[in-house]
Amino acid sequence: MFPALRSAAYRRFWTGAFVSNVGSWMHQTALGWLVYALTESTFWLGVTTFVGMSPSLVFSLYGGVIADRTNRRRLLIGAQAVLMLSACSLGVLTAAHVVTLGQILALSLLSGIALAISTPVYQTVLHELVPPEHLMNAITLNSIQFNLARIVGPLGMGAVTPLVGIAGCFFANSLTFLAMIAAVSTLEIAAIGSSGSHSIWTDLRNGVRYAWRTRMIRIPLLLAAFLSLFGFPYIILLPAFARDILHLDAEQYGFLVAAPGAGAVVGGLGLAAFGDVRHKGVLAGVTALVFSITLICFAFSTDLPMAQIFLFLAGMNMVSAISTINTLLQLTAAARVRGRVMSMLSFALFGLAPIGSVHIGTWAHYVGTPRALAGGGVVCFLIAASFLAFARELRQPVAAPQAGGP
Repeated sequence: MFPALRSAAYRRFWTGAFVSNVGSWMHQTALGWLVYALTESTFWLGVTTFVGMSPSLVFSLYGGVIADRTNRRRLLIGAQAVLMLSACSLGVLTAAHVVTLGQILALSLLSGIALAISTPVYQTVLHELVPPEHLMNAITLNSIQFNLARIVGPLGMGAVTPLVGIAGCFFANSLTFLAMIAAVSTLEIAAIGSSGSHSIWTDLRNGVRYAWRTRMIRIPLLLAAFLSLFGFPYIILLPAFARDILHLDAEQYGFLVAAPGAGAVVGGLGLAAFGDVRHKGVLAGVTALVFSITLICFAFSTDLPMAQIFLFLAGMNMVSAISTINTLLQLTAAARVRGRVMSMLSFALFGLAPIGSVHIGTWAHYVGTPRALAGGGVVCFLIAASFLAFARELRQPVAAPQAGGP
């Protein structure tokens, strides 16, 4: 069921990433609670997410060029060190009771820059740790660990906060980055990309042109972009939904945030059980459609169990859609531009997310949190249905990996 785990290098990478992501989800859950406690504003929840993810608008595409040109192991280690320093700094400020919204925004920006540059590198490394026939399994397992962390991290926040406060969550997160640094330090990561004979701008332009002209790459990227803009930002409104609609405390909020993570784990296990699905585009479109429906249903939840059920289903279909799109792109893209193509996926998922976070936070400010969530779900439903109906590429089997590229 998990052939990717036969690779010792992949096992080390998976374990380090899981430990690091547990800390990151604990951090993000605590951060949302802290920001809402300081501001009592869904608008500032959206702005905080925008600031943290806005570097992806500027740097994620360049991160793909870097992934095709540079020493990726050193870049990953450096990014983890920056993230560790940022989390520790926020812990110190919070523990000293001097933390301000401005400081939170500055540290979120610093972390966002590190993530924007390193995420495309992280994605391309997976392709080297396992043989091509196990790539979808490796990507699915990576989604499983990420979403296991979405369960453990928020639950950890709910357990840790009554004992050591919000600051303890930030300190715990800073320590977890050591696991990822240790794992990456052991990997042999080859320099397989561009020789650097062209400028970074030229390499970037060539990569974008290649992706736009290749419809089997362009269509899934556009689907991911629309989901990122209108569907996935639901996560930033969970603190407001928990306090104002469901009237939860911090511990119950942790259980709420863990629900989509649990669903995503089940979705990942389902993908692993099915194996290498032939019509990946159809699977991506259908799961995106179901995600949209469950998001609309969640918006009208009136108690914690009902909300958890719909968030569970949303998480299950969200991870299935994104994992399938990820695999489709990696198998379709030429080897020499794979880093740039994955940076475009990072841009779609993370670079556009700041825009999505601001507009959904603003919607919620004016029309209320439930209506903002439902509106995003309706837009995603219409987009996913249109792609399934009119994008014939999504209904075709994935082409074999190509050997060339700009």
